[in-house]
Amino acid sequence: MQKNIIQATCPICGKKESILLSEDELKNAREQHSLITKAVSHSKEGHVLTLYIDGQGIVRRKYCFEMAENQIKALENKNPGDLDTIFEQMLQNSKKSTK
Repeated sequence: MQKNIIQATCPICGKKESILLSEDELKNAREQHSLITKAVSHSKEGHVLTLYIDGQGIVRRKYCFEMAENQIKALENKNPGDLDTIFEQMLQNSKKSTK
């Protein structure tokens, strides 16, 4: 079974990643006209890099999501009125992406 290595750089911390995909994964994505989703933990940096890869092995989208632990800490000792602002900031942070 042939393996394919996909290269990607995290848009938040700049860490370079090599993702291993099997030919079967790529073939299934091509046949189903879908994207392969791979997530890589950058726990020391406090986020997860999520890649969406097409059947040709091209990264079509990448997003970084803040880890839940950091989000929970952000909510501790906050007034209920502050939560809308915090959730809006979390949503904006999750939309940081590049191709």
